Amino acid sequence: MFLKNLFQKKKVRRDTLIEIIDNQLEDNDPEGIIEVFESLKAKGYSVNEVKEMFSAVFEGEIYKLNNGRNKEFNREFYLNALKAIK
Repeated sequence: MFLKNLFQKKKVRRDTLIEIIDNQLEDNDPEGIIEVFESLKAKGYSVNEVKEMFSAVFEGEIYKLNNGRNKEFNREFYLNALKAIK
């Protein structure tokens, strides 16, 4: 039962993060995210792989907010972190 609940929570978290990334891409917010997305696809990554990578970076930024390391979401830093993905 514990593992079933754990996996369900991870799936919900993953789905939520992907939805956030979809919204960012739709709104081009932060500005430039679409260009980074397209450049990674051009390097051979699938759409899902790029969204997973973006989700990991976004989750790291949320972690910093939740633990008091950042006082607000820094779009510029986030975009630069996405650009650093090779």
